[in-house]
Amino acid sequence: MNYSDAELLVRPDEGILVETGVQLLPVIAKALYLAISGLGDAHGLTPAQVKVLLQLGTRRQMTVGEIATALDCSMPAASELVDRLVDAGHLVRASDPADRRRVLIAATPASQQISAHLCELREAQVRYALDQLEPEERPTFIKSLQALIAGLAHAQGTSSLADCPGAPVASVDHSPANAVSLADPATAPQVREGRVTKQPIRSASLRGSN
Repeated sequence: MNYSDAELLVRPDEGILVETGVQLLPVIAKALYLAISGLGDAHGLTPAQVKVLLQLGTRRQMTVGEIATALDCSMPAASELVDRLVDAGHLVRASDPADRRRVLIAATPASQQISAHLCELREAQVRYALDQLEPEERPTFIKSLQALIAGLAHAQGTSSLADCPGAPVASVDHSPANAVSLADPATAPQVREGRVTKQPIRSASLRGSN
C-alpha cells in the first residue's frame, strides 16, 4: 500500500509509522555495525574484539565475567576474546591488589586510543543527527531513542523471532552479517515532520569517521 506525503502529513496513521520504524531498524543496525567493523578492520580487530575494548575504555578494568555480562556472551567466549587480545598486545592481565585471586583485564594505552576514536565517531554521529533538527525537536529525538531502547528490551522479554507465524526455527539467523543486511539504506523511507517519503537517504561525511 502506497501513501502520499499529503496523506501522511494530514493523518500520520500509527500503522504507517510502525511500518516505517520497522524498515528503519535494520538500517540503524547496519550503520552501527559498519562503524565498529570499519574501525576494527583498520586495526586488525573483529567487531567483537572492538566491543571488548569499548567496554574497557569505559570501565578501565574488568574481570572476564564482567566482560561476558557486558557483551551478553558466555564465559568461554569472553575468555577466548580476552586471550586473543592479550596475545595481540591489546590487553594486559593483573591481579587485583585487594584480592590476589581476582584477575583484572585492562587495555593498553594504544588500545585505549582505539576505543576513544570510536567514541569520537559516535559523538560526531549524534551531533550530525541533532543538527538536522530544530532546537525544540532535539529533546524529543533523545526521548525517542530511549523509547526505542525500551521497545527493543520489551520485545526481547516477551517474544522471540522463532515464535512468529511462518518463521521456522531453522530460518532464524542471528549472525551479525544477517542482522545488518535486511535493508538497503538507499531505499529506506525517511521520516520528518510527520511525513514518510521514499527519497534515498543521503550519506554524509561525519567528523571523526575517517
